[in-house]
Amino acid sequence: MSEQNKWHSKWWASSILLPVAASAIYDWIKEKPFSTSLISWIKAILNFIVGILTFEIEVWHILIFLIVIAIIFFVSIKSRKSVDKSKPHSFLSYTSDRFKNWLWSWEYDVNYRTNTYTLKKLVPVCEYCNIPMLELYNTWESGYVCPKCERKYTNDKSNYENREYIHALIGNKVKEIQDSV
Repeated sequence: MSEQNKWHSKWWASSILLPVAASAIYDWIKEKPFSTSLISWIKAILNFIVGILTFEIEVWHILIFLIVIAIIFFVSIKSRKSVDKSKPHSFLSYTSDRFKNWLWSWEYDVNYRTNTYTLKKLVPVCEYCNIPMLELYNTWESGYVCPKCERKYTNDKSNYENREYIHALIGNKVKEIQDSV
């Protein structure tokens, strides 16, 4: 990119040049010297900067602001690091089970802000190869296929269940494990 294109692509270039150009056009229309508007702009900017720098603020306002920021910072760090340790999470080792003739596996994802766990990567596992299966996306059949042995498991009521059903069964089993602790 050339130097000229770099200059034009900067937002600050137009925000500085536009008021100066408008001021010059105004001075030309009113038949005033260009420097009067430029000087008034510079004075206004300097007065604004001096006003901000000399704004009276009491020290206790600053101290309260810093204390509030520190409290918010430490509470947020503490809440991220602490997962509910009152009950041991013995269910975290429960990552696979058989439901209606299908072997399913999953992982847990923790949300540190709400102290909750959710299931992720809930997939059926091939009985022969013990690897996660892929979902079939055909218009004439639905189910899963093993990427290794290419066995197809179709959507029939005897061995296939949808993910919401499996998710509910896992949730129930996790609750039973937690209640038994």
